[in-house]
Amino acid sequence: MDNLAYPGIREGELNFEEFKRQERQHINNLKSVLKSLKKKINGT
Repeated sequence: MDNLAYPGIREGELNFEEFKRQERQHINNLKSVLKSLKKKINGT
């Protein structure tokens, strides 16, 4: 597991498809976090 700032970058080369896939995953994770926060705030 390399410890780079951008997970899609390997030895200076950007694997763009992998990068986009990971970005979509991050976005989906953030969306689900926001949903659960809204539920907590609304008390539902």
